[in-house]
Amino acid sequence: MSKAFSSIKDSLRRPSFVFVALMVLSLAVLLAAVTVSDGRAYPLVFFQDDTPDMDVGMDFFNSYIETSDGVPYSRYHTLYPPLANLFFYVLQASMPDRIAVRWAQDHDEVVHMRGTELDIRFRQEALLPFVIYSIAAAVALLYLSERFLKGSVPRPKAVALCFLFSFGNLYAIERGNITLIALVLSFVFAMFYDAESRVMRELAIIALALAAGLKLYPAIFGLILIKDRRWGQAVRAVIYGVLAFILPFFVFEGVAAIGVFFRELLQFAGDGKGVFGLGAIVQFVMHILDGAFGIRGLNEGLILTIVRVVSIVLLLVSFIRSRKRETNWLILALILVFFQEAHAYTLGFFLIPFGFFLRDNEALSAQNLPEFVFYLIVTLPLVTPMVSQTKTVHIVIILIAMCLISLIEVIRCIFAKRQR
Repeated sequence: MSKAFSSIKDSLRRPSFVFVALMVLSLAVLLAAVTVSDGRAYPLVFFQDDTPDMDVGMDFFNSYIETSDGVPYSRYHTLYPPLANLFFYVLQASMPDRIAVRWAQDHDEVVHMRGTELDIRFRQEALLPFVIYSIAAAVALLYLSERFLKGSVPRPKAVALCFLFSFGNLYAIERGNITLIALVLSFVFAMFYDAESRVMRELAIIALALAAGLKLYPAIFGLILIKDRRWGQAVRAVIYGVLAFILPFFVFEGVAAIGVFFRELLQFAGDGKGVFGLGAIVQFVMHILDGAFGIRGLNEGLILTIVRVVSIVLLLVSFIRSRKRETNWLILALILVFFQEAHAYTLGFFLIPFGFFLRDNEALSAQNLPEFVFYLIVTLPLVTPMVSQTKTVHIVIILIAMCLISLIEVIRCIFAKRQR
């Protein structure tokens, strides 16, 4: 009896065991909530718009239509970089001409096609590629995660499987967003950029360039090369990244579309349409100040600029001074997620520093517990639902508080080590 109790006690001290157990529990709660609510719990956790039951996978399927005539930027104002659009441009070629000629001519018309006979999710030529894409991306992430954790983390297959079911990845699959491929490529970079094999190191920086070509923001991970003084790799990564971004434009509208693309991107960020960016956090705090204390009339743009500048300086200083690999990746992931107006699928990028955390920490302690709790919050489904849509205030407060606690803990530990 005492041995069994001791074994359970030891297991509860292992972060990998606690993570797997809580992930299983979270998934069970999610399924139970969906069952009890007659399916109404899904849009409380995942994407929701005016017609939540009609928008599943539309990041994938909209791109079929918006790349079909080769003018995704000037006509449809798409936010995907050209490499991502090239992926969908190739896929949409399988659609019969009799269907393609009836497609919409602008993004608003594309949205109105949902639920009609022109909704391509009802077409085998579009649905099967989506299924194959989702399975292939999931298998690749599962394989890479298991290999990444093997030898350092107990039961790496179970942990890797839980990585696959993390909130950010489930959200990316539900949206059909190409972020999932960008995450897989980022994992390749994290695993092999410092490999002994020169070939694998080169493949790693090519993977990073492709990830940035698909979604831009993984380019932030290239700072790891500069931090490690891998100057040659850093220069080649920039060259590969520029090529991956620029060349696909010539398949569509040429270099003239670059300006259109960035204007749309900046407008999207300015509109605050994301959920987990600093803009969303500032908006929430100002809403609380207005509702609870009647404080209004504050310059939101100025406040956001100040918060961004101060935060980015603190993070970059911490990144420069840090000597811990997991801390480096955590800081870059924080920059990736919170310094843009991002949707929940970007939370998947926290899996990379979380993987390093699990490899470096065999047992939970007072020192690593804040970071571990933070990783749980940004990975477990239901713990981090779409806050702006559920209006669940206490979850918003927990999310913001843990992000700030994590950031403060990172900075405190770094400077404490430097003073010893």
